[in-house]
Amino acid sequence: MKVHLTRARSILYVFLFVLRTASLFSQETDLKKLDTLANHTFLNKKYDSSIVAAEELLIRAKKANSNYYVISALFHKASVLTQLNKEKEAADLLYEALKLCSDTTEDFLKAGIYNELAVLTFHRNNPGIAKSYYREEIKIRKQMKDDYRVANGLLNLSTMYRRLGETDSSALLLNEVGPLAKKINYPELFAHYYQGKGAQWQTIHNADSAEFYYLKALSYWKTLNNKKDEMIPLFNLGLIYHLKNDFKQALENYLQVEKITEEYELDSYKLTLYGNLAEVYYDLKDFKRSAEYFRKHIETSNAGQKKEMSDYTARLDRQFKIEKNEIVQRQKEEIAAQTLKIEEQNRRIYLSIIAIVLVAGILLVLLFYYNFKKRLNIKIEEAKKKFFSNVVHEIRTPLSMIQAPLKLLKTKISTPDELQNIELAERNIKRLNELVNQMLDISKIDSVKYKLNETFGDIEVFFNQLISAYTKVAVEKNIGILPTFAIINKVAFFDKDALEKITGNLLGNAIKYTKNNNQVGIDVFTEETEQGIKLTISVWDTGVGISQKDQENIFNRFYRSEKTAASTKGVGIGLSLVKELVEIQNGIITVKSNEGKGSTFTVIITLKAKEERLILKTPELSAINGDLDQILIVEDDTDILEFNTSYLEQNKFKVLKARNGKEAIELLEKTLPDLIISDLMMPELDGIGLLKAVKNNAQSNHIPVIILSAKASPEARLEALKLGAQGYLAKPFLPEELLSVVTNQLEILSKRKTEFKELIAQPEKKAEEKFIGTEPYTQKLFALIFKHLDDPELSVEKLADLMATNRSHFQRKVKTITGLSPSEIIKTIRLEKANELLLSKNGNITEVAYQTGFSSQSYFTKCYTQHFGISPTQMLQKNKQ
Repeated sequence: MKVHLTRARSILYVFLFVLRTASLFSQETDLKKLDTLANHTFLNKKYDSSIVAAEELLIRAKKANSNYYVISALFHKASVLTQLNKEKEAADLLYEALKLCSDTTEDFLKAGIYNELAVLTFHRNNPGIAKSYYREEIKIRKQMKDDYRVANGLLNLSTMYRRLGETDSSALLLNEVGPLAKKINYPELFAHYYQGKGAQWQTIHNADSAEFYYLKALSYWKTLNNKKDEMIPLFNLGLIYHLKNDFKQALENYLQVEKITEEYELDSYKLTLYGNLAEVYYDLKDFKRSAEYFRKHIETSNAGQKKEMSDYTARLDRQFKIEKNEIVQRQKEEIAAQTLKIEEQNRRIYLSIIAIVLVAGILLVLLFYYNFKKRLNIKIEEAKKKFFSNVVHEIRTPLSMIQAPLKLLKTKISTPDELQNIELAERNIKRLNELVNQMLDISKIDSVKYKLNETFGDIEVFFNQLISAYTKVAVEKNIGILPTFAIINKVAFFDKDALEKITGNLLGNAIKYTKNNNQVGIDVFTEETEQGIKLTISVWDTGVGISQKDQENIFNRFYRSEKTAASTKGVGIGLSLVKELVEIQNGIITVKSNEGKGSTFTVIITLKAKEERLILKTPELSAINGDLDQILIVEDDTDILEFNTSYLEQNKFKVLKARNGKEAIELLEKTLPDLIISDLMMPELDGIGLLKAVKNNAQSNHIPVIILSAKASPEARLEALKLGAQGYLAKPFLPEELLSVVTNQLEILSKRKTEFKELIAQPEKKAEEKFIGTEPYTQKLFALIFKHLDDPELSVEKLADLMATNRSHFQRKVKTITGLSPSEIIKTIRLEKANELLLSKNGNITEVAYQTGFSSQSYFTKCYTQHFGISPTQMLQKNKQ
């Protein structure tokens, strides 16, 4: 009775643990989303939204007892307060966050806090403390081996020393940056380094050295095509040339700086720049332009004062809104705390009731089971004896009736698809053969008609899995398996079934004929040759060995050595089958053995490399391989997973695999498939949880989901369809039915792409009418492109950031929905709008080009001609007619 009570208690603990684990997983996901939201809104200068998200993150992190996210929330709040010039409040939050940092997992946050504190304290005229904070940040970055951020920290600290007039300390720190820049080999870091060196020499009035380093920094910025950052070295070089009385060179630099300030609207630099231009024109005796720039200098100064007043007013308004939000937030926190307290009390009551009911139910079941087991114990024992006495006779007949027809059917089929289905059934028959411990004799094979089924795979992974399968058998005899791999080409085309039979037979024999407490080994080597990848497999043992006479006959079918026939079981076809499988692949097999010392079997076959297989199969395949529809299969049953994978791959689909919902979500973070097929009942995260995660995620909610489950009830089907599933198939299912559902869903996606392309091809519609979007994601996408249409810097990366979408996922999602890549959509919208403007005579060709974001007229003309088939000039002439 005590045993049954212990079982009941264990079941209850497991139940409570599962509830707790699910709750923690959900909390971690929510905290991560809030943390991302707070950071994203801050980077986009949406400070009100950022601080609201940070407040909510702080409340939930404290509730979840997550120290990491509490620190992150405090850091986000401090960052916003710094931007609002509330430096004291920001510093208090940063100090509070710093106290909470107690674990190395929080080092990244800790380093960021020290960086923020260094900036704050320096601005508050505490350079000594600021130095110490910068040094703490650098120390942590070094421990994390984050060389790039170490270099940035050293540059910041060097700059501060230089501004304080401590040029020697500044120079020493810059000298540390140099080796790091060479180690990382990051061009942007080199640019900052040389810029710092130039400023260092300029500070001590060494104009020649300063000029040398500024020119190097400028060279890097030009290589990186970063015009905005070219401004600082250009401006400082202008100052140096001005001091050297090289007025023309100084003027050239200043004018380049002026062009950059105009292009990027850098108004804060214009005041000093206009003053310097006025001086250099004066020195060049061009008094008219000198007066013009002096006037600009005065106007910019007045405008700056007005802007400061406007910014001050806006800052007061933001502070008022923040304080108002803080009051509302505190009220929400009080309400949430009361609600949480009530929910906690209710939850405890519910859990107590559930626990009592569970314990009572389990006790009743155990009592019934205990009494019932006593009454049936004798009958069960009798049944066991009867079962084990008849099992061989009962299993032999039906197993023979399955195996024999399959063997006959296999000799008559000719297609790889049918052969693969037969081999799946044969593998399961093999399991039954192992369970009855050789109750059936191996079929006598007259001839081996084996068609190779080569698939692309990882050789090393294959052999690791194979060795793992034989490890248990070896452990039972206390035999160690020693693998040695020298695999240069890890992936190739090979018949996995044939290679498994070859290596499995040899390794199984090695274990069989080796005595306990000894060793066997397998050595695998690859070598690239003109014919392909040469694969050498050597399996050795320390067993009884093989006589010279037996070595001459060992590969003959049904031959068995007289020495081992009595002590080991078998019918003598294993090595014969191995030899035939090797020869089918144009390989060779050899044996070397000494009696009493062991044997070594060596197999050499040539596999086809990836490129060779593609060329041999079909020359056109390499051109379309990248356009195969990609399907993610989520299934915890290995046989079903492998069958569906193989079936869909044969029907020209690219397949990704996951064994549960959690693995699928991790895979979706890396790539977006065209369609998902998911089981319903799986460990860790079931199909319903995965379906919700896919449909609630803006990056994946466009992907069709088909549920494939053993639950055939209308309720289960209705629940999945309500949550957004596009199809529901009950197991068992017909492969053709699955293929039809998949094909239909992909055809719907294809039809949408075609309709979109047909819409944008209609000449009578305006650009805004063509690119209106049929669902929220594309509506937002097109609206953003039109909003930034005149921005030549609008790139796919910038557009992905504006859409708050992972850049690689952004590319695939847009392509899936519209059939066009983001870059194609941007260019098409620019050209369609440009054509509309030209035809309505809203400017000449050059003006229209710049209005629609093209950086030059020549590039615009080239793109326009490619898109419409005629040049802009020809289009205008045609329109006049």
